[in-house]
Amino acid sequence: MPDIFDFFKENESKLEERPPQQLWDKLEQKLESDKRRKRRRNIRFLQLNAVALMLLVLLFAAALLWYFTRAHEKRSEVAPVFRVMSDE
Repeated sequence: MPDIFDFFKENESKLEERPPQQLWDKLEQKLESDKRRKRRRNIRFLQLNAVALMLLVLLFAAALLWYFTRAHEKRSEVAPVFRVMSDE
């Protein structure tokens, strides 16, 4: 079984070969387009999070408004009963 070091020694000349410039250009273009896609995904993720957060804030505000208006209505219904009892 040949040793891996022997394999590299025999093929050392192939390691010094450089790929053509055209290949490097293609690779750089692909990497640039991947970076743009990644930025777009990050922006989309932030937009979706912002929308979700706004919906939660609106839901919370609606719940608070409903709760406090309901509590105020209950207090106004209970108040006359106390007045009638105190008048007697």
